Amino acid sequence: MNISIFLLQIILQLIALRVVFKIGQVALAAFVILEAVLANLFVLKQINLFGLSVTASDSFIIGSMLGLALYQEFFGKEASKKLGLITFGSLFFVTLASMLHVGLTPHSADTSQVHYNYILSQAPRIALSSLTAYFIASRTDVLFFAFLKKSFTSMSFAKRTLISTLATQALDTFIFSFLALYGIVENLFHIITFSFCIKALCLLTYLILQPLLVRPKTA
Repeated sequence: MNISIFLLQIILQLIALRVVFKIGQVALAAFVILEAVLANLFVLKQINLFGLSVTASDSFIIGSMLGLALYQEFFGKEASKKLGLITFGSLFFVTLASMLHVGLTPHSADTSQVHYNYILSQAPRIALSSLTAYFIASRTDVLFFAFLKKSFTSMSFAKRTLISTLATQALDTFIFSFLALYGIVENLFHIITFSFCIKALCLLTYLILQPLLVRPKTA
């Protein structure tokens, strides 16, 4: 069941990417930001996928990175760097807004506080780790993608996206896992390996289905 929902989740995001891509630059930027926010919101839920215990958010961070790659392909390196900073600022704002929201004293008749508290009150270490990892990975992705496009002019968009995103997500996974989970989990290497494998699977699925929905300009 989880595998079917996992594939539907990816297809849904690709359809959304197709729609915002057709609408234009602002809509595509909004998609990148929204995907990053959802990835951080959904990270707390653990699921079983292909026999592995993983979070439910990996496809969304890959969706955000794929959107950022498309954004850079059409609107340039500097615009993508600016979008990366805006996305980071949005994640930071959501983190602060969430902390303030759960800090409000609920009414005696309220029944939602315990749920909001669980979802929004991430430990400061996890929130800071997530923000740090995203900032470093997104900046690296923009620079590395630009390097590949300039140095390998005949390389297709899909190949550039695959190489760049795999490299930066390896970095993202290591930074987040080390900062957030070191000293907490029994085997950090297993966590890093499994998480990266699921991200790689998400990316490959995206890139296989992507030509059916979005056709970027040729290199």
